[in-house]
Amino acid sequence: MYIEELHLQNFRGFKELKLQFPRNLAVIIGVNGSGKSSILDAIAIFLSILSIYINQPQLKRRRKNSTLSDQTGLTEDDIYINAQESENLIRVIIEPHQKIS
Repeated sequence: MYIEELHLQNFRGFKELKLQFPRNLAVIIGVNGSGKSSILDAIAIFLSILSIYINQPQLKRRRKNSTLSDQTGLTEDDIYINAQESENLIRVIIEPHQKIS
């Protein structure tokens, strides 16, 4: 599994942030207070929500290359992280040959 794109709005110190990650390795660098930990926290929050859905037996992957919404029933409206009028979106690509555990 890899994260292709991260889009934050009104999350901690970010009014809006869009990041696209390469498929291989991404390194996040910056000075103190620039938001590196906030980026990682947003990803961690989403992945913890995702793990709840994955661990429920009734929510199985239905077909390869299906979207996260198809696999979990999770929609963009479910991914609000304590922010008013914000949209928190992380696009997760699950390769058919990879196992999520």
